[in-house]
Amino acid sequence: MPTLRTFAALLLALAAAQPAAAMEVSLEENRAERGSIGYVDIQRVFQRFPQTHKAKQSFQEIVRQAEDQVNLRRAEILALRSEISKQQVELDLLKNAPLPVQVPAVEASTAPAPAPVEVSSAAPSVSPSAAPALPEISTETATLPAEPAVDASSSAVVPDLPGMKPLTINLPGLTTAPMVVEPPQETAAVPSVSTAAAAAAEAAVARAEEERLAAEQAQRQARERAQAAELAAATARAREARLKELQDSLELKRKQLAAKEEEFQKHQSQVERNLLELENRRSEILLGKIYTVIQEVARENGVGVVVDKNQILFGQNSVDLTEKVIKKLEGL
Repeated sequence: MPTLRTFAALLLALAAAQPAAAMEVSLEENRAERGSIGYVDIQRVFQRFPQTHKAKQSFQEIVRQAEDQVNLRRAEILALRSEISKQQVELDLLKNAPLPVQVPAVEASTAPAPAPVEVSSAAPSVSPSAAPALPEISTETATLPAEPAVDASSSAVVPDLPGMKPLTINLPGLTTAPMVVEPPQETAAVPSVSTAAAAAAEAAVARAEEERLAAEQAQRQARERAQAAELAAATARAREARLKELQDSLELKRKQLAAKEEEFQKHQSQVERNLLELENRRSEILLGKIYTVIQEVARENGVGVVVDKNQILFGQNSVDLTEKVIKKLEGL
């Protein structure tokens, strides 16, 4: 569709071409006389007419204002199309985007954590019955094989084992009597009860700490799963809400676009009709003034018929009234 500037140029060209049609001005009062025929270069007259330039400038200003109004409406349509395009792209991306993974929420265990084991620093009391029994030594194993059997009724004393006899030390000049040193008494090796209890207590504390850490880790993982599930659900709800919002907005904007385009077409057609009517009225006014001056010049020069110079095929004794008409028009 041609723009308003192109349309205005066409109107100006048509207005300039209208006087070029076969124009004949007949003077009624000279009809009975044998007057000469005059001609006028109507194109030149129209171009030299001062009011023609004023009318042309005024018409161009009107066209510019009308074009600005049309461009404003066109800009609104282009902006609306751009918004529709952007929202359509966003809608397509949301539809094609993968759905968020729904992580099932795991309820944390409500079982209380195991109570810490208290260990007393004092050594536990052990009853004699709890002490391990020493192995009995039979008389057979206690008797040395190299020693002969001794009668129980005899008063002889069984010799002591090596290291079991008292040691007599006589130091001349230092002691007045021999010194007797008793051998150390051997005791049965009894395991330390306090050491075993401490080891058992440490093992219990370690197990309790492991159970506590495992319970805390399970609770933390449960919270993380619950948060992830809540986030995924919120994301899905926001996605669905945005999809609906975009769909409703696109539907509304498409209706607005169709209405604006229809209104724009009507407005542009109306502007073109208004410009055409305006140009026709102004051309008629200008041509009316030109025809009036031509009639006056023809009467002054005794010309009975005035025709357009471009339409004369043959003429004899014709009079050129162009310059006279132009001078008279410039004086208006």
